[in-house]
Amino acid sequence: MAEESCIVVAGTAVISGLAFLWTKYRNQGSILVIGGLSGLGHETVQLYQAKGAEVAILDIKDEASLPEVPDIPASKYYKCDVSDNSEVKAILNKVRVELGSPDILINCAAIPKRSSIVNISSVVAHLYPAGLSHYASSKAGLSALHHCLEAEARWLGYTKQIEFFLVEVGQMDTPLFSWIKPPNSLLAPVLEPVYAAEKIVSAVSSGGGGVIRLPMYASWVCGYDMLPVRVQRFARYIMGVDEALAHCK
Repeated sequence: MAEESCIVVAGTAVISGLAFLWTKYRNQGSILVIGGLSGLGHETVQLYQAKGAEVAILDIKDEASLPEVPDIPASKYYKCDVSDNSEVKAILNKVRVELGSPDILINCAAIPKRSSIVNISSVVAHLYPAGLSHYASSKAGLSALHHCLEAEARWLGYTKQIEFFLVEVGQMDTPLFSWIKPPNSLLAPVLEPVYAAEKIVSAVSSGGGGVIRLPMYASWVCGYDMLPVRVQRFARYIMGVDEALAHCK
């Protein structure tokens, strides 16, 4: 778990570098999905591949270590550590040569004469669960980075070329957090990755940029900090936010 957390934090730190390199090398071409061997990334790869798209899958995992993941035709896998900026640049050059320059980055859909960048964050960026300080802080940083990049692109006049989407999801049924007890299945149901992927693809296809929050409760957690402290603590108690990791002590 500690190793995965380091990867998450390091990955957040270089997303801006990915965005820069992608805008430099992009052209009409393939779809680039980072972390596409499992979970939400894998579901997104399958959805785009079903549409006939060529997908470049970047993942730190070894493909052979995931026998449960079926072969995905019309896709090509590249082992890549996104915390290594030089490795990312080399892989992007390789993708450009083999599949064409990607005009879709991460979990995005191409729009004619426009491109999209989608950052996958989490509701923990606003809820700060006890025991998840490393993960929550990295996701909070990613959400902030999204807003900064979108503002900078708007300021520099790139909004006609690039659309930015931020996705903040609740707990999903993926291996990363399978060991965590869902805090409240009624108020905060666990998301199926395929459902989230479908919502992302649909929203990006519609265009316009913006923030996607799933499930329903994720739409109001951003207002959590505006509540009085006592109300916040009561809400945390009702939701079971801080008890989710109690069995892991």
